[in-house]
Amino acid sequence: MNELNELKNLQSVEMPYEFLQPWSTFVMKTKIPPQYIEILIKITDEILEKNKLSERFGHKLAGEIDDEFLISPEHFNQYFYILAFIDQACSWYYSNQLAQGSPDIKEQYMNQEWVSSIDYMWVVSQKDNEYNPIHEHEMPGSMGLSAVIWLKIPEYLPSRKKHNPDAGAITFIGNAQYKQRPPMCTNTLTLHPQVGDFCIFPSQLQHTVYPFKTKDGKGERRSVSLNLGLDTMENYQKVMKQQNDIKGGIVSGKEETIKKVEKDTNPWLNLGILPKYG
Repeated sequence: MNELNELKNLQSVEMPYEFLQPWSTFVMKTKIPPQYIEILIKITDEILEKNKLSERFGHKLAGEIDDEFLISPEHFNQYFYILAFIDQACSWYYSNQLAQGSPDIKEQYMNQEWVSSIDYMWVVSQKDNEYNPIHEHEMPGSMGLSAVIWLKIPEYLPSRKKHNPDAGAITFIGNAQYKQRPPMCTNTLTLHPQVGDFCIFPSQLQHTVYPFKTKDGKGERRSVSLNLGLDTMENYQKVMKQQNDIKGGIVSGKEETIKKVEKDTNPWLNLGILPKYG
């Protein structure tokens, strides 16, 4: 009887635990505040309404989608706190990704100050029958992250096959080598996004977006996608010093590189650190 009481007492104690899986990466799914969604819809409405005046980005993307446009940093002049929210979420993701591979020095990663910088941000206005084939986001270096924020989700027509209701869904494709029943490991993850969902994942993680149909054929599944680079504050400061030295003529033989950088039309180039909370 005493052993049984002891077991009951143990069951009521909170059990600490960790998930250790350094051989895999994960997708972080969270929510963006509703007031931020309203602002992002306002920004993307303006870009989509201008259409011909906005800079198209689809020619650099994999999607069979007509309306994909760059979003420039100027749109966030009054809304810098949205960039700060993105920075905070991506920094938290990156710390946890590294910590799960090195649990003995977890605190070092969790306390590290990361610098986030956006490489590209674009709006995807997906319509009936459009889709994104399997692809990954090319990013320089090994610290690249990608993210998606969903702003509008239409009412889809039911799938022809009830066992495969994936209209408008996003599927991530990993490198798992086996399946079991019940599955202990699988190489795909399918999500059915809702307005306000915010996913962060490694840029090299392959993914695809399914087409959909709506009753009037005029549905819109709208999202904002972005690629980011991350680095430590220490490395960032070294790089910025090198760039300033080159621009000041301290380092010779780099003039051609500077000219190429100045001609780059990417509006996020050399923006620097994303703003921080606090």
